Amino acid sequence: NNALKKAKKRTAKSTLIMLKKGITEYQGEVGQLPGVLKDLIKKPRDEKSAKKWDGPYVGEGLEEIPEDPWSNKFHYKVTQGGKHPYELLS
Repeated sequence: NNALKKAKKRTAKSTLIMLKKGITEYQGEVGQLPGVLKDLIKKPRDEKSAKKWDGPYVGEGLEEIPEDPWSNKFHYKVTQGGKHPYELLS
């Protein structure tokens, strides 16, 4: 049971790191943060962002952002004026 909990935590952490890298790459190329995590794998609908989009930025061939090991969606929110530019949680 402890081994399973540790494995799930490691998996969540590695997925969060992958998503953070994708967000950073997206921001560097597009010039702004993605509106939603799906923008990392699919060209955004916003024309301005779509013109600069050269993804996918995570998971080549993914149709959806994976869920965390507890079958929950990752929480992502841009926090304008906040301490950090965005929140990303499992």
